[in-house]
Amino acid sequence: MLALKDYGSSDGGSESENETAVDNNEEKVKSLKNTNDNSLSEPISTSKSVSSLGLQICSAPEVVPTGTELCVKHIDSTASVVTHNPKYEELFAPDLGPENPFKTQQQRAVKNMLSGYVEKAYISEFQFENQRRTFASYGYALDPTVDGSTEEGKMLIGAKEAAEETGGKTVFENTALRPSDKRKRHRNNDPADIEGFLGPWGGYIDERRVVKPTQEEAAELEEILAKRNKRGKQVEEKPLEEKTVLHIKDSIDYQGRSFLHAPQDVGVNLRSDSPPERCFLPKAQIHTWEGHTKGISQIRWFPRTAHLLLSCSMDCRVKLWEVYKERRCIRTYYGHRQAVRDVSFDNDGKRFLSAGYDRYVKLWDTETGACISRFTSRKIPYCAKFNPDPDKQHLFVAGTSDKKIICWDIRSGEITQEYDRHLGAVNTITFVDDNRRFVTTSDDKSLRVWEWDIPVDMKYIADPSMHSMPAVTPSPNQKWLACQSMDNKIVIFSALNRFKMNRKKTFTGHMVAGYACGLDFSPDMSYLVSGDADGKCYIWDWKTTKLYKKWKAHDGFYIICQSASSTVAIVSHILLSCAVKGNFSVMDSPGLGYSYHLPSAGWNLKVRNALSQFSDLFSEFNKYIAPAYHHDRCERSVQMRLYSMHKREFVMVFVGFFACFGLAVFIGLAGPPITSTSEQKAHLNGSEMATGPFIMKTPALSPYSQQLWVIAKLSTSNNDDERYDKGFQVSVSIDGISANRKLIPVLPLETGHNRTRHLKCESQSCEELVVAHLGFLDYTYYIITVRFHGLESFHQRYTIRELTFYFKNYNPAFTQIEIWFRLIFLLTTFGVMCWFGHTLRKYPLHDWSIEQKWISILLPLLILYNNPLFPMTFLINSWVPGMLDAILQTTFLCAILMFWLCVYHGLRQNERRLITFYLPKLLVVGLLWAATLTLATWLRCTELEDPTYNYVLDTSNYYGFKVFFFTVGGFYIAYLLLLILRAYSELRSMPYFDLRLRFLTLLAGVVAGVCSLVTARQFGAGVLEDSFASRLSTYYRTSAQFMALYGLLNFYLYTMAYVYAPALQQVYGQHSSIMKDNPAFSMINDSDEEVIYGSDEDSRRPLTRLPRNGMDSD
Repeated sequence: MLALKDYGSSDGGSESENETAVDNNEEKVKSLKNTNDNSLSEPISTSKSVSSLGLQICSAPEVVPTGTELCVKHIDSTASVVTHNPKYEELFAPDLGPENPFKTQQQRAVKNMLSGYVEKAYISEFQFENQRRTFASYGYALDPTVDGSTEEGKMLIGAKEAAEETGGKTVFENTALRPSDKRKRHRNNDPADIEGFLGPWGGYIDERRVVKPTQEEAAELEEILAKRNKRGKQVEEKPLEEKTVLHIKDSIDYQGRSFLHAPQDVGVNLRSDSPPERCFLPKAQIHTWEGHTKGISQIRWFPRTAHLLLSCSMDCRVKLWEVYKERRCIRTYYGHRQAVRDVSFDNDGKRFLSAGYDRYVKLWDTETGACISRFTSRKIPYCAKFNPDPDKQHLFVAGTSDKKIICWDIRSGEITQEYDRHLGAVNTITFVDDNRRFVTTSDDKSLRVWEWDIPVDMKYIADPSMHSMPAVTPSPNQKWLACQSMDNKIVIFSALNRFKMNRKKTFTGHMVAGYACGLDFSPDMSYLVSGDADGKCYIWDWKTTKLYKKWKAHDGFYIICQSASSTVAIVSHILLSCAVKGNFSVMDSPGLGYSYHLPSAGWNLKVRNALSQFSDLFSEFNKYIAPAYHHDRCERSVQMRLYSMHKREFVMVFVGFFACFGLAVFIGLAGPPITSTSEQKAHLNGSEMATGPFIMKTPALSPYSQQLWVIAKLSTSNNDDERYDKGFQVSVSIDGISANRKLIPVLPLETGHNRTRHLKCESQSCEELVVAHLGFLDYTYYIITVRFHGLESFHQRYTIRELTFYFKNYNPAFTQIEIWFRLIFLLTTFGVMCWFGHTLRKYPLHDWSIEQKWISILLPLLILYNNPLFPMTFLINSWVPGMLDAILQTTFLCAILMFWLCVYHGLRQNERRLITFYLPKLLVVGLLWAATLTLATWLRCTELEDPTYNYVLDTSNYYGFKVFFFTVGGFYIAYLLLLILRAYSELRSMPYFDLRLRFLTLLAGVVAGVCSLVTARQFGAGVLEDSFASRLSTYYRTSAQFMALYGLLNFYLYTMAYVYAPALQQVYGQHSSIMKDNPAFSMINDSDEEVIYGSDEDSRRPLTRLPRNGMDSD
């Protein structure tokens, strides 16, 4: 008991706490004996302990588990998760396996990357940024490898001297300024000292009032200035002495009139102010002037009459040319030391300005060639122009290289005004608004509008997307400015009050980047012409922005092109062009055919003239085939989803269409065959093989089989290759087997008539022949008896070796599939039709586009095409359901053909009257519908009436209808192609109409071929054996053909309904930015008014119920 009292409290127990480990039972037993430290090292056996402690009781002795002494769990060094609490020896134990003794301690360290071990650590962003900025500013920072127990002086790394000066403060801590850091000021706070009082405004003691370069700096500056002046030294040159050369002898006519006087020949009025009614495209090059030795920089028509032409060139010369008569060079003006950049006539043409790179603008007398005045601002003038106002003809403006527009008075020679707001050299000056304002363009990619004599621009037009516009020309009606942009575009600005860019009129297709190619309008404003860097001439239609014509006019790049847009009717079709080679040409439209160079005489000329006349004749005839009424405004139409779809959505629409179509074809390929065939061989001996009777029982039939064909095939013992054709007669009797196994006569032998068949054999094989055809199946089984008459001689000669009868009928499994899929398409079409009508519910019918009107017609016809009464054809023994199905399918297919004609023509023609628009199309498609319906009816009646031998068919008329069908079909295809070509030629430059055309053509191209093929194949390709028995013919050869046809037509209409329906924003009255770009807005509006909705009729409501506020902004 005494031992129990002392258990756990002995000295030995206290000493054992200081031991490193107590691992075995023997040591714990020693602690209970209260022995000294020397006895701890002696081992004690279990028997001794028991004998010495006989009175001690150990109810639960501690036992060391067997096998745990040396059990060490190894941990994967690459693991990031540990599922138990490991010891230090386990956690940092070396990897298993052999160890490389040559590795250093650094190489043996655990790594998770090439340079060491990296793991994430989360610190304060402010503390990190604080230390980084402190190190960047002062050169020291806290050492991240030490802990908080380190002395404060040893926690920093970097510039420790700077740390001692600042006390280890960071950049976010304020450091006290030293007295020496403050700059001392001059002080005089005595208010009595009036002149010397400084107060708080005293300057710094070390402040330098006048900063002068040191002697060394002054020497360096003088050297730099001397080199700069030497490099840019400008030699003061005296102006070149002006002179002129007259190249003609008859400068004055018999009445004393000079060459400036306009000719007054009989029937020629060169002073007419009225523009021509119509201008034509140039067709032939009629003349080329040569005289300049270098490139031509500008050409100008003589004002009003255009019988003379003024040109300036890089050869420092200005030349005056004759245009009207002999096309001679009249006079040459010499007066510039460097290239001449621009020339400009005054209003009457008696004087002109020339601007050269020698920094001079000179005023010349056109008739005498004398230089009247010289003007210079010591900068290069890029353009010069008189003020067109008759009261200000003594003033002219010039755009110079120093970003200014300078106005001179030619009477005094003084500068009267400077317009200095541009940021680059001024390229063009154009007067607008009855000469009260002028527009300038510059290399700073901006356009500025100025009031005359006010040196501040009233309007500044600049945009990051704009480029420099080195050529500008006004339209003949003075409403528009055409600007040649350096991004290969011609942009149009309004020339009236707003000066707004017309984004609907952008002309592209030419290449002018880097070249100041000129441009001009035709006098009637029907065409816009421009040159390009490849020497080509481009002509666009002004209203549609369509590129009408282009041709190679020069070998070099094409600098200037001008039409006589501001002159007279006699030169209204003349186009003038010049190039870098120093020559320029004139093109004329009433030339010889569509040729760009004047051809030589001979048969080539006659052929081209005949082709031109034939083209004009065909174009006149074409107007009556497919007339188009060109209104000033496009068709008023409801917004379509087509206008707001992106390219990705277009791709998704077509992918969805072809995926559904492919799925339908795949289902058809996996479906059952359309017909099922069984055979029976005749087993007769001797001559009975040639006569019969052949008595056969049909396989089990069902109402879904609907029709039965009996076909015979003979094989002979003939070993010759001779082809043999034998006519013989066939008689057939048919009995039906009722439910109580009684024979019911269907076609008795005595009531039937023998019909002639033709047996065609070659070698041992004969062609199949139709013996009988049964249209309605009233019984499950039939007994058919067949007899041949007239084959006895054939059997004696060739020996009929084998006779096989085939029973072919429609597969009931396919019939069920046809009924189910027709029902599915019927319900889907009904849902699409309701949804389409819901989207257009808030728009009046007269605002629907032509596509939307036709889709609303085609969807109900598609329901009839799917024919909800189709199952009745299998339940009623009458030809009426089958005929009704043929009529509905024919009507729908012809309605699609009518839809294509009307849309391709209707996009070009807004006025669609019954006689001029619909009647020609109804005539073509109506004939096609009548032919297909007649053929379908004929074939159907033949199949149903043949077994009774009561329906006599006129085969010759049947084939005549087939010829008529294919003739009308060919005429329809030609008419459709004509409409498509004309629609593309007239509308491809109008963005939204071009979009409608492409979408319609892409889908119609897929459907048109299939529909035409199926129409011809299904209703008219069946060939009759004779006048009574029809050839075996099915509407579809495979299930895939049926699914392809029905899937294609149904999915085509679904896709069209989705694309032509209004977008969700319009259906639910939400605002959409696309509404402004609706083609209902005028795309050929030449006025400067706000763009308004389609129709000009005030009584018609706008197309949306949205307010007009905010739809347009300046």
